[in-house]
Amino acid sequence: AGDRSDMICFYCQDERGHVEVQFVDFRVTFSELSEILQRLYRKVGAVGFSYELPGRGVETVASAAELERCKEAVEDQYCREGDQALIVQVAEVSQLTQIGGGERE
Repeated sequence: AGDRSDMICFYCQDERGHVEVQFVDFRVTFSELSEILQRLYRKVGAVGFSYELPGRGVETVASAAELERCKEAVEDQYCREGDQALIVQVAEVSQLTQIGGGERE
């Protein structure tokens, strides 16, 4: 046990440049994280985020499956060294679906 951190750190920024640093348990669900971000940024609709990792382009997180892929990418990126941290751009899910190419219905 203990081959990875139990926490993940999100450095969050919204379209107005408001920055929040949020440490959450790695097992956090999308709905829990969305609710936290919704409160922090006083958003009305469901909240997700976009992020970029070297060589991967911009990814959006607007569902539970996308959050799981994001966590896996963060784990792979850090290879058990250093902090598991990610810089994210917070936005309402309706805006993210436009960024992400509109795959979601």
